[in-house]
Amino acid sequence: MKYDPEVHHRCSIRLKGHDYSRPGAYFVTTVIHGRESVLGTIVDDAMRLSKPGQIVRGVWMNLPRHYPNMQLDEFCIMPNHFHGVIIILDNPRPGRGGPHLSEKVPLPEGETSGEGCLPARETHPYNRYPLSEFIRAFKSFSARQINVIRNTSGLPVWQHNYYEYIIRDEGELSRIRHYITENLLKWAVDHDNPAKE
Repeated sequence: MKYDPEVHHRCSIRLKGHDYSRPGAYFVTTVIHGRESVLGTIVDDAMRLSKPGQIVRGVWMNLPRHYPNMQLDEFCIMPNHFHGVIIILDNPRPGRGGPHLSEKVPLPEGETSGEGCLPARETHPYNRYPLSEFIRAFKSFSARQINVIRNTSGLPVWQHNYYEYIIRDEGELSRIRHYITENLLKWAVDHDNPAKE
């Protein structure tokens, strides 16, 4: 299909002039394509992850193994979207970003299979990756694995864009952490809930 600026143009929702590789905390939200509830279900105010939901959790938890200038904070997997806080570090952790290609990426405690492992990659100890690279890796590696288990190669899993908010101080960080931890309890009235009346 030929490029049509009326159809294909997307406006950036990033803050103009902001360096997204700068140290700081960022609140991100990304939504499943078509807002399908594929990541699990909420039962008695608890999230029960589906196989795709387990993959998303595993990929998220493994991100810091590949990017030495980031760490994870609070996060929440919802049936059809994901909220998380990423902290970009001032002093990246020394060492390479991942194991050799022949090594397996260690799994978070309690994981029993290889879901969620990112392909190993070498990184320079002091590369300053931006927020967009973390989200690109998170979405692309989780989508690839989800498509494998669903036998849906090449189909979109996530919406193209993502929401991001620059957290400006400890008070905002505390409020956002509270919002994330309380998210499951508000699913019945969540605008992303397809069953909402």
